[in-house]
Amino acid sequence: WRYIHDELPARAWYVKADDDTLLFVRNLEDYLSTLEPAYPHFLGRRFLLPDSAYREWSISGGAGYVLSHGALSAFREVWDTCFEAVSRNSPGWASGGGDTA
Repeated sequence: WRYIHDELPARAWYVKADDDTLLFVRNLEDYLSTLEPAYPHFLGRRFLLPDSAYREWSISGGAGYVLSHGALSAFREVWDTCFEAVSRNSPGWASGGGDTA
């Protein structure tokens, strides 16, 4: 998301969907036109990670989700700090490996 924010800064909305996700783009455009992209909108499913010691929330990428420009900008402001904290508290996470403890 850091790359998307930095390389495509002028977009109002950012959509993440898998290759097997069916989007009705016109319906999505119609709905998004009722929202202000400068406001931090997240559209999708979020869930509490099971067995999380920190009550961590995550988002489901399988069905896809939409971030407004405002949401991505807010996310970008804290990305480095969050990434470093998660990497520090979950060894192997940043590299995609398992827990090395």
